[in-house]
Parts: sequence; structure tokens; C-alpha cells
Amino acid sequence: MDLHRRTKSLSLSPPIIDFKNTNAVTQFSKIYPARFDAFQAELDDTYSDLNLHSGVYSRRAEGLDDLLSRLGKTELSKLISMNTNGADEIPKCTICWAEYLHADRITTLPCHEKHHFHESCIEVSPSFETRKYHPI
Repeated sequence: MDLHRRTKSLSLSPPIIDFKNTNAVTQFSKIYPARFDAFQAELDDTYSDLNLHSGVYSRRAEGLDDLLSRLGKTELSKLISMNTNGADEIPKCTICWAEYLHADRITTLPCHEKHHFHESCIEVSPSFETRKYHPI
């Protein structure tokens, strides 16, 4: 069996490490529990990213176009009228931070009225395509 076929058949699986019996890790988790939790979360994200970018890369964004088409759309005038601080400030895209223009296509998320962005920003945002959580 050549090296190319052997590497294609490898699958990524998490290493089996008994963290509870590892002295340094135990001490770290007791001294800095929040940092340890953040470190573990980062490891989990890295592991997920490695799996996403393995041989099944094309399947990770399956259904993304359908999801984007179902998100709410709004107009700039509605966003300005929803402004609660009384000023007529022009709202900004929560991804690129540019002020909206009247011709912009604005997408809103159903979770919160202040989660809005240019339709084009969410379509190209790498965080929306590769992460399992909210893009903002």
C-alpha cells in the first residue's frame, strides 16, 4: 500500500488522554478554572475545524443557501425607526461595521432585532460557514 492511500484512509479522532491523572493539567484546572475551560473549548474548536477541513470539506456548507434565503430582510428606514436612543443614527452592519445605505439589502436574525447585517456580508463571512454558532 502506498503512502498516499494510507494517508487518505486515516481518520482524525481525539487523542485518548486521561487528563484527570495528569498532574500539570490537574493543577492548571484548579488554579485557573476559567482559563482551563477556555483552553479546552479552543481544543474542541480546533478538532472540529480539522474535521471540517478533512476529505468531506464540500459537505460542511450543505444547506447554507437555503438557510440564508429564510433569514429575515428589512429596510434601512425600519432600522432607523427601531433606534431606541432617540437619535436618527444610521445603523451599522454588525459584521463589516459600515453604515447602511438606503439601497443595501439588509438581513436580520430572528434571535434579536439588533442582529442585522448586509446580505453580502453574511454570504461571504467565513465564521457563518464554518462555525456551529451565531456569527455575531
